[in-house]
Amino acid sequence: MFGPSTRDGGSASNIAFSNGLLDPWHGGGVLHNISHSLVAIIIPEGAHHIDLMFSHPLDPPSVIHARQMECSLIRQWVAQAQARSKGRKRRQPGWQLAPEGVAWS
Repeated sequence: MFGPSTRDGGSASNIAFSNGLLDPWHGGGVLHNISHSLVAIIIPEGAHHIDLMFSHPLDPPSVIHARQMECSLIRQWVAQAQARSKGRKRRQPGWQLAPEGVAWS
């Protein structure tokens, strides 16, 4: 999702766009929420992908907060997907194993 023609999100959903403001490329990122499920997370004290690295005792507060937001959003999206799928009949696979002693031709 890059460029003005894709900034409206189209049919995309459940994306967290994290932007470390110390990253010189942050100006090309998504800096404002597009919808309730296309969320911009701004990390003032963060550089490129810092929120995806292992945590460290010296992580700035904005990095810690960004990770918490990302975890919260992902949990919410998974719970919503699980709620939608409850009650639906599970689809059977389009294939089956041959009965014992029988070979498919």
